[in-house]
Amino acid sequence: EEIKKYDYVFMIDVFHHIPPFIQEVFIKNIFDKMQPGAQLVVKDIDGSSPLVYMNKLHDLVFAGEVGKEYGYNKMLGLLITTGFTVVSSSKKRMWWYPHYTFVVKK
Repeated sequence: EEIKKYDYVFMIDVFHHIPPFIQEVFIKNIFDKMQPGAQLVVKDIDGSSPLVYMNKLHDLVFAGEVGKEYGYNKMLGLLITTGFTVVSSSKKRMWWYPHYTFVVKK
């Protein structure tokens, strides 16, 4: 409920740690609770890159789990289908970790 008070919500390297069976519901719940005009910034690992396995190894060692990363196009589709409007998007590799960033608006 607190989300409705904010103009900006950030989700940085979180999505791939959410259990796969609730990932899409999680995004929908964020959308439903945001106020009109508010923006969501999603930065996460690009699961469509072959370098995703470096992140899986990292997460296994440091978090004791293997994440469920969405690829760029799958995340873009989820955000649009949920009802968000894309303000901007980009891809960037940081060391051996492939990332995408979306700024979307309700």
